Amino acid sequence: MTRRLLPLLALLAGCATEADVAPSRETLRPGDPFPHALWTDVLRRHSRDGLVDYPALAADRAGLDAYLGWLARHSPASDPDLFPRREDRLAWLINAYNACTVRGVVDRWPIASVRDAGPTGTEFWTLTSWPLGGRPRTLRQLEDEIRTFGDPRIHFAINCASLGCPRLPDEAFEPDRLESQLEREARAFVADGRNVRVEGDALVLSKIFQWYRREFEEFQEARGGAPDLADYVRSLGAAVPAGAELEFGGYDWGINLWKRGEERR
Repeated sequence: MTRRLLPLLALLAGCATEADVAPSRETLRPGDPFPHALWTDVLRRHSRDGLVDYPALAADRAGLDAYLGWLARHSPASDPDLFPRREDRLAWLINAYNACTVRGVVDRWPIASVRDAGPTGTEFWTLTSWPLGGRPRTLRQLEDEIRTFGDPRIHFAINCASLGCPRLPDEAFEPDRLESQLEREARAFVADGRNVRVEGDALVLSKIFQWYRREFEEFQEARGGAPDLADYVRSLGAAVPAGAELEFGGYDWGINLWKRGEERR
């Protein structure tokens, strides 16, 4: 590390903040389901077709804050007995990422893009921490932990509040349905022409496939397929011509705002 970087790192560290979240006063016992239904209620009240009505949510945030309060009270790290299965832990992490992202936008509203929060989104993803299970965690740390589960379909489930992201589902991810929900989101992402399309002799894919290409190829190989992206998207229902050349499209970092009265196509 050069000496020139040290002042910059010190400056960034001084800019770090922790989101204001009050932990729930209630507690869960082993065997109690985590109240992900609170997050589902928030999504169904304030989102549609993957977009979020941030102004309305900012004026009606009690449900969101209540859910974040539960995330602050219990996590797989703080209370492993509450999350005995892999599905319990992964569902919690995905929902925590999405809920913190939405609250992060609400706290900064109005913004045109999360990348406006510090250089290329640094303040949003790496300098703001969230008290999760009593332990401060940033969105970047959450994403890194989610990726350790070795299932790249999470990239179709976590949402970065941008139009280039997968569409935000209108329900929480639930442990008992997690496998079917992840597969549903993967197929929905591939079926969207913004993310997978054929243009002439080229198969044009979302940047997400480029950024996490190795994860998708290893996942497909582990399932018995060929370790390549074309084979993976074909397995999810995409019509991929034989011999199509891979290309990757741009990425829309505009905020995923739902303007009531406007339908997304």
